[in-house]
Amino acid sequence: MNITRCSWSDIENEPGLVEILAEGTTEAGLLEGKACKELYRALEQNKVLKVIKCEKEGNLVGLAIIILFTSLHYSVMLAQLDTIYVLKEYRSSGAGLKLLKEAEKIAEEAKVPVLFYNARINSEIETILLYKDDYELTHTIFCKRFKYDVAENAA
Repeated sequence: MNITRCSWSDIENEPGLVEILAEGTTEAGLLEGKACKELYRALEQNKVLKVIKCEKEGNLVGLAIIILFTSLHYSVMLAQLDTIYVLKEYRSSGAGLKLLKEAEKIAEEAKVPVLFYNARINSEIETILLYKDDYELTHTIFCKRFKYDVAENAA
């Protein structure tokens, strides 16, 4: 597995990206995934989006996306690990942990005091983080679904 930092524009046209995003968002079970490429580009231009890719034999098999933001409540820059998606067939390879480690390095380099990550309930990464000494469970996130046409609210 090869883990490297890259830009969104480096991967937005990669053949494997659609499959990775579709698999990851489908498993999340919230909405049908559809990447808003313009928003990714805008966040990247503002230097708040960080992307890490995972490749095997030149093929994209996973990615992590970090968003740096200024907290409304603390008035400091924080980091949100928005996504770690790894194709199912590569999850037991340690790719997710390697992406996580690289995300931690990015957060440290940005000198943020906190890196947040919301793991899906019963996911492999949730289990791993629950037993890591350097992570603590601080929040539980709840979702309430509303019935409306998602297309009306599309970016």
